[in-house]
Amino acid sequence: PPIFKVSNFLDKGDIDFLKWSALNQKDARRRLKRSTTGSKSVEVSSTRTSETAFDTHSKVALKLKRRCFDLLGMQPYEEKMADGLQLLRYNVSAAYNSHYDFIESTTDANFNWQPREGGSNRFATVLLYLSDVEQGGETVFPKAPGYGSAEEVSTEISRLREGPYAGYFRKNSWQEKLVGECNSKLSIKPKAGEAILFYNQLPDGSRDENSIHGACPVLKGQKWAANLWVWNDIRYGYARKTADKGEAFRAVFVNQSNGPIQLVWVSAEQQRVSYGAIEPGHSRAMDTFRDHAFEFHMNGIVDKNLSLDTRLRRFSMETGTVFVYEEHLDA
Repeated sequence: PPIFKVSNFLDKGDIDFLKWSALNQKDARRRLKRSTTGSKSVEVSSTRTSETAFDTHSKVALKLKRRCFDLLGMQPYEEKMADGLQLLRYNVSAAYNSHYDFIESTTDANFNWQPREGGSNRFATVLLYLSDVEQGGETVFPKAPGYGSAEEVSTEISRLREGPYAGYFRKNSWQEKLVGECNSKLSIKPKAGEAILFYNQLPDGSRDENSIHGACPVLKGQKWAANLWVWNDIRYGYARKTADKGEAFRAVFVNQSNGPIQLVWVSAEQQRVSYGAIEPGHSRAMDTFRDHAFEFHMNGIVDKNLSLDTRLRRFSMETGTVFVYEEHLDA
């Protein structure tokens, strides 16, 4: 993916404070502990051996979050479009196997995770380096085109097995493979005060397959870092505020039935105008107002034949901005 390196993104005072914050968090949910994965359930990961803390509201964290938004050209700053600042410590041999920041699999059907369908997901990642690392600890992008063949990865794994760090990892482990990729693929070496920015989405809102990345095992020394995930819209866990009367807002209509349905706008004179079909698992986003009315109708009905007999559901725009049709239609 496009990757941008920014020098002098934060200073020594910021770095010292973030390390102190990670080591002195009193909230059990935010203090430094073994890293976990999962957007809903929290599980200790076998492929992520770092330690993680969160700083969500300190002056330094908020300053850096705003700076990340400035870097992305996203104004004004919106707290609901970013996660907390994640603080990371990697001791010797600690790593994070290659992964996507874009959330693809989730069991929560009440949130639209697909930006290309009007939903929201992690749009960009800003990774802040809080230390240099003597050996290892790079950020690797194994799918970046033009770098490292499979043969080169194998050569680097053989070199690891013959070198001073051979005893750190089991043979054929994910850590060993990751070292091979780190030494043959596109990788960025940490330097205290620098940051890198990369995008998790393509312009159409789909996941960028080349954005897969990993934290290379630390072979000598210790690595400190922080990262911020910035979303393309209000993130999971937050609701958009109800629009005032006369204020435009974005409504997203989601079809979770097993057949296509038709989105219909109803005028004040009760005339019905179709906005076309929404296929199963897809959605339609549009700007509208609280006093507008929409309905779902059976698919394939021309405007003049739309009626109460073809209507599947009516929406009150007073209650929110995301609407889900969940009933299963007869085949």
